[in-house]
Amino acid sequence: MRYALSVMVILSAVPQTRAVDDSTVTVSKTWVDRIEQVLNKAGIEIGGELDAGHFGSVLSGAGINPEGRRKEADEFSSIDFDIRLRPHDAIEGRAIVRLHHNWQNFWSDPGNPIFSRWISIDGKIARIIPFHAGDFTARFTPLTLYMPEVDILYEPAIFARLRENAVKDLFIKDNNRPLEGVVMGIDKSFEPLFDTFKIDLIGTRLRSVETSTRNGSFVVTNSEAAPDFSKYFFGTNLDLQLLTDISFGCTYLLIADHINSSKLQDNVAAVSAQRTDIVDFRGGYDIAPLLGLPRHDVRFFGEAAFSFDDTAWYGATNRVAHDRIPGGAAYGGIGVKLNFLRDLHGAADIRYLRNKKDFRNELAQSPCFLGNRIMNIEGDSIVSGNKIILNHYSTFDALYHNVFKFCPSKSTNLWHKAPFTKSSYAKNVYTRNELNSIGDSLLDPAVQLVMPFGPATPDRQGLRIHCTASWESKGIELQALSGFLTNERQPAWSLPDDKTDTFREMGAGLSLDVSKVLRRVKTPFVVSVSYMRSRATDKERDSITRSTDFGSAGLHWRLGKRLSFSSGVERIICRRGNDVQLRQTCLLGGGSLMISRGVDVHGSLGKIWVDNDSDHDFADTPHRTTCGRFRQFISEVSLEVVF
Repeated sequence: MRYALSVMVILSAVPQTRAVDDSTVTVSKTWVDRIEQVLNKAGIEIGGELDAGHFGSVLSGAGINPEGRRKEADEFSSIDFDIRLRPHDAIEGRAIVRLHHNWQNFWSDPGNPIFSRWISIDGKIARIIPFHAGDFTARFTPLTLYMPEVDILYEPAIFARLRENAVKDLFIKDNNRPLEGVVMGIDKSFEPLFDTFKIDLIGTRLRSVETSTRNGSFVVTNSEAAPDFSKYFFGTNLDLQLLTDISFGCTYLLIADHINSSKLQDNVAAVSAQRTDIVDFRGGYDIAPLLGLPRHDVRFFGEAAFSFDDTAWYGATNRVAHDRIPGGAAYGGIGVKLNFLRDLHGAADIRYLRNKKDFRNELAQSPCFLGNRIMNIEGDSIVSGNKIILNHYSTFDALYHNVFKFCPSKSTNLWHKAPFTKSSYAKNVYTRNELNSIGDSLLDPAVQLVMPFGPATPDRQGLRIHCTASWESKGIELQALSGFLTNERQPAWSLPDDKTDTFREMGAGLSLDVSKVLRRVKTPFVVSVSYMRSRATDKERDSITRSTDFGSAGLHWRLGKRLSFSSGVERIICRRGNDVQLRQTCLLGGGSLMISRGVDVHGSLGKIWVDNDSDHDFADTPHRTTCGRFRQFISEVSLEVVF
């Protein structure tokens, strides 16, 4: 193809060389330019994904509005074009564009089916300096740049697929935080001294006061806009790996508000703008070679981050005075990886953490999950003014469901009949006031009770242990974890007393591939079970112990090369004190059919049961859960084509 295009370009330029002899050199240059242009355009690559599907939900039980929408269906067709343009060897442009039609409101909103999801220019200067301009994802360490995600022990495959679909639109994966700006650095090894030498420089805008959340042509979330200031982030990160056994790293971050972007009065803006500096140091050392264990890893590690938050006020001379509020977070411990025989492995991570109450770093503390009602939001009976109070909340609806484009009735969207996205997941970096309000009312105790803001959660100290054992030839894997934490008010290394908040977590799980144990089972047949118990006692507020039991069981059976069957059940029990106040159960079953490579059909049926046995709404869940019992029948079928 390339040779044919090159010949065509050359032939198209031949008549010009015959016409004017004096311009032969110039025209010859034109040949080269045209050939180069054609060959470079041959570097265009177009991939993407086609999706079409139906997701239905029927709500029944206590608190249902008889005049509302008891049934809701999300039916859509969507095409994502992943376009990569390579004009030169060192530069690549990438754009991901979505064409989306929701069948329910196709005729009322046909004007804007196009959504820009990702635009970036990526490249490498001199083959050692990579750079990204536009959209990118980044992660440094758990105390610096990090996206706290929901972690469910041995989540059944059918649930995991639904949750993956709910977060993939935001490019959230492996705790990487989606950002938009510029990042560049050096990533190279300088042997024999440095096995890894990596340095990054990064600058992004985190929030903007110019974001429109009421534009009827776009799908946006209300939390994308900044309340008072445009917020920016600048930082640098260094990681070194010395002689394969020693690692060292340091990071500097600056999070700051742009004062001139605010519409507040000058005197208010001057004392309200944020400036937070974070400095981080970390290191590790593998002592296995010293112990004569070349097949194993025994690594000591540690990390310490220090935040300096600027606080301002008007002094006696009517001038702005500044001070710094210091905070810190640190952890240290030992990580062990043991390899026995060929396929018998064990691992353990034991760490002690101590996070100060005043430690501030929204880049590591802003969670990606905030529980929201997704389906049947117009079936509730409680109305306050023009806004429906979302009282039929369930953890499973928030975790596993999302609607990319929903066209509401007037009363649901405060009389703005504009489409919006229904999702519990967001890539936002929140302000301190927003994080405080999140901690008071928007955290789901089923999955965010002990460390709701990830490893950098402030006001925590204690011990956390995570162990794994696997026997690959038998398809067996075991995991166990536990945590014993208190708040900062308790002095380190002392036992909890009656005035100390305590946080406990303990869980275990098993995954077994039956086909590797029983020869009669010829195809993979994976069974998994897990149980997790979390508990928190807040002595300062009400001395009531809040606890959550989260259990799951699932199976995934691959019937040949094309067909697979999955089912799973998850159950959550929430308690206040010794009283069981909220029970949630979700049962799902379904299957997948691979029509050809990259073409899959998925389907599932299930039901959610929510039982609130108390005489009042359960206030610990986001938006409160109505008293009584309600049920949610869910069905899903989808076609996914990757090209």
